[in-house]
Amino acid sequence: MILINKTIKHKDLNNSLVKKIVQFVLEKENSNQNNSVKVAVNFIDDKLMSELNKKYKKRIGTTVILSFNFNEKEGTVYFLGELYLSVNMINENAIDLHHSFKKELVVLLIHGTLHLLGYEHNNGKTKRDEMQAKEKEYLSSINKLIMKESLC
Repeated sequence: MILINKTIKHKDLNNSLVKKIVQFVLEKENSNQNNSVKVAVNFIDDKLMSELNKKYKKRIGTTVILSFNFNEKEGTVYFLGELYLSVNMINENAIDLHHSFKKELVVLLIHGTLHLLGYEHNNGKTKRDEMQAKEKEYLSSINKLIMKESLC
């Protein structure tokens, strides 16, 4: 179950795409049998992101994504955690990297979902390489899936 909350709008924020990406990563990681995993995805502005970053990460300023693992059982559902994404920063990153908002969104959703599943990139080169390999693999697969769907 993927819950989506938006406190800020963007023309390319598509609930269906967000759910597909998170669901795809969970399924590839064998982490969502019988749709029993819950993830909350929150799209917010830079002001709220800065507040969250300061309060929970002890960092000043905004960031593009924060992930919070909960790993809690709620009846028959396992609440994996929450992702917070700054819509402004997604847009800025897309411009800086010369690709679309949609591609940057997909990259960040893969990245954030992998964090919720326990992957880290700050714990040495081996862990970073492992996470980056997963991100690259899943991005490639998702790009093929999106292309296939858009041709139908």
